[in-house]
Amino acid sequence: KEIEKKLRSLRAQYTREKKKTKNRPTGTGVTDVYESKWVFFKRLQFLDIYITPKATQSNLK
Repeated sequence: KEIEKKLRSLRAQYTREKKKTKNRPTGTGVTDVYESKWVFFKRLQFLDIYITPKATQSNLK
């Protein structure tokens, strides 16, 4: 039970860090790319094939 909780926590943190690397404010240069300093970030990159983005709905017509 505790291991499952820890794994969920690690996966959630990895997802948050991954979002930070993708979301760049308008006007940021190529050199201003966020690079995660989290210890486990590179070690958990294998999760990329298992993490799928949630479907979104547009409110534009």
